[in-house]
Amino acid sequence: LLAGVLAAYPALRATLVEAPATIPAAVRLLESRGVRSRVTIVEGSFFDPLPSGGDVYVLANVLHDWDDDAALEVLLRCSRAASQEGCVLIIENVRKAANLARTTEEDLRYLLLFGGRTRSEEEFGALARRAGLELRACDAGASGISILQCVRGAPFTTGGVREETS
Repeated sequence: LLAGVLAAYPALRATLVEAPATIPAAVRLLESRGVRSRVTIVEGSFFDPLPSGGDVYVLANVLHDWDDDAALEVLLRCSRAASQEGCVLIIENVRKAANLARTTEEDLRYLLLFGGRTRSEEEFGALARRAGLELRACDAGASGISILQCVRGAPFTTGGVREETS
């Protein structure tokens, strides 16, 4: 994902937080795509303090592996590290009425294998709110994967319904 974004946007620079065992593979991939020079690699985990001051923190297919407490910890790490105007992008399959059969199967798999689960937009919003973030947008792609944009700021109203402002 990072290599693709950097290839599409040549002015961007990024920091990749990666587990020690997977850094060599990440370096090889970034080099093969010609973007390695624009990536700072930091050894670590999303459960460690993250490099601070970033504009965007991307969690792609991360939170479904974890229960709510662990997912909240990951979001808190991102929220604490982000600049005041920063955002957290969550890229995940979001449970909706239209994809309930598929996400129920995934949900059981994640629960059995990792203790995690597929969440609805409202559940992501509640986790974001607990981490001091506001879920501003949830854009679903044709593949069923959604990008949820969370920013530092005012929380959702109760019940997960966003207040509209003019």
